[in-house]
Amino acid sequence: MTYHNLPAQLPAKVELRTADGLRIRVRIPCDLDRAALEYAALRFLAHNPRLLGYYAMQSCRLRFEKGRGGSQRFRCVAPAMLLELPGSWVRLGISVNREAVTVTALELLADYPRVGADR
Repeated sequence: MTYHNLPAQLPAKVELRTADGLRIRVRIPCDLDRAALEYAALRFLAHNPRLLGYYAMQSCRLRFEKGRGGSQRFRCVAPAMLLELPGSWVRLGISVNREAVTVTALELLADYPRVGADR
């Protein structure tokens, strides 16, 4: 899934998408399907210009690096209410490369995750 309604004020042009093998871990009762969870994650990032702007700048930096450039991986924890999802917290796994910002993992949590737990 690719999200196309990105804010115009981004510092660099970037594509926002979910990975084909998106890992979804639900630790609370949830009756939403996979497409709804993917859409909520992409919409959250698209409507958070500071966070998406940071990832866009990282993608731009990778484009101008000499050599392979590779990719960078990030984790983002946000209140589930901001994503309009059930539960208390949502943890997103995000991969940034030259072409796109990709959501690779989504986890719905009942409690705030402990640092270093369940990697």
